[in-house]
Amino acid sequence: MKETLTRRIRVYGIVQGVGFRPTVSRHATTCNIHGSVSNKGPYVEIFAQAPEAQVDRFVTMIREQSPKRAAILKMNIEDVENPASECRHHTEITIVEPVHKEALSPPSD
Repeated sequence: MKETLTRRIRVYGIVQGVGFRPTVSRHATTCNIHGSVSNKGPYVEIFAQAPEAQVDRFVTMIREQSPKRAAILKMNIEDVENPASECRHHTEITIVEPVHKEALSPPSD
């Protein structure tokens, strides 16, 4: 049985508003990756859980098959040593929706 690992992937560049998260989700499904993808302002953050070869294939797909309007300037990839404390174990890839400012503001009278 292959050992599962978790990697945090931060993708910088033109990755907001270009269909990047749905593309990541499709690549994750193709590679049988579990985890999450979310917008974090200046970057998109991905947690990917799977055997190493699958995660490597997933990263290659992100680099080589991103949306046409996207431009990846930099990717930071690091192993997550204790995935239980960093992210929950997923059964598929989850697209985390951004929190809108209105949701954080107190209601006006």
